[in-house]
Amino acid sequence: MKKFIAILAVLSGLSSSADAFAEQIHKCVDAQGQASFSYSSCRLDNVNESNLIDSKMAELDLLDAKISHLNRKIRDSRLFFEASPGADRGAFELKSTQLKSELSVLVSKRSKIVEGTVSLLTMH
Repeated sequence: MKKFIAILAVLSGLSSSADAFAEQIHKCVDAQGQASFSYSSCRLDNVNESNLIDSKMAELDLLDAKISHLNRKIRDSRLFFEASPGADRGAFELKSTQLKSELSVLVSKRSKIVEGTVSLLTMH
């Protein structure tokens, strides 16, 4: 049992280190097709429709990574609670609610990006 909890603690630490890499990165492609990556948004005068779609796809990739990370945190929290007979149910439910709320926000953002990208693709 102690070994299981230790493994969960290590895995939880590894998954939380992914937050450092979860910054929003923008992929911009200039008129010559050169890609560049930045933490700031692409300049609108350098973005054409294809570049905009590529940028949206990169945003989706990032959101998918964040969603996966939150799903792992929810799973790890549940496993830890189930493996710990003396765990505080109230604290577990509060943490689960917070994580699910964050997850809901990310899924909503993802849906809006998908809808916008699909509308761009179907306009032509």
